[in-house]
Amino acid sequence: MAGGTTVQSRGFSALWQRLTLRRRARRAHAEARGSLHVPMLREAQGRLEGELQRCSDALGAVEKACARIEAARDEELITALSHHLVLTRLAEVSGIGMKDHADILREVFDRNLEDLRSAHWILGLSEGRQRAINDWILSYRRQFPRLLQEDFPGRNEVLARYRRPLGELEAQIAELRAERDEVQRLRECVGAALARLWPVTADDFAAAMRDPADASAADAVACYEKGAFALWEPMPDWFVRTCQRPERR
Repeated sequence: MAGGTTVQSRGFSALWQRLTLRRRARRAHAEARGSLHVPMLREAQGRLEGELQRCSDALGAVEKACARIEAARDEELITALSHHLVLTRLAEVSGIGMKDHADILREVFDRNLEDLRSAHWILGLSEGRQRAINDWILSYRRQFPRLLQEDFPGRNEVLARYRRPLGELEAQIAELRAERDEVQRLRECVGAALARLWPVTADDFAAAMRDPADASAADAVACYEKGAFALWEPMPDWFVRTCQRPERR
């Protein structure tokens, strides 16, 4: 009978020790700096995700606006270059005389060299002359990337007209990209801190208390007790900028 009482007493004692250890572990976990920092970091992470989406949306909108203006500028440059080529070099086409040249400028050409492909049915040109015009068009279209960089009538005026609006948009793009990159950097700092702290639980504290030789549990506890930064360390810039409230611990 006495032996049974002793075994039962030992069982209650072991249970009480486990319960006590768990309570101590939960309390130590709750009082550690990690438990102060994790909620702040999670809130900051959510806010940064929203800021990053806002930056990305704004950047995308401005980049699209810039692309539209660049396309309009390039179209005007192509029109100016095309007019210059038709005016000064269409005579290179065999069989195109002064009258045909004048008729093409007046009745066929509008804004693009491709307009000249309809000369045969607008002016009644022969199939051979139309084929020669088409070859001439193809030859110069292949040279457009180089010719558009060279000087031609109207080029400087077009570039000057678009320089200010494009410059303003490009400045906005640079500013938004810098803002986006900074938000991404801050998000990475917050994410790295959360990755260290979030997995640590009261079970790790219990394991460290139960077995001081458990290096893995000891490292986890040390990391969590330190938090995002140690008490004696200055508050990191990224923490100040993301968590936005003074630390009380």
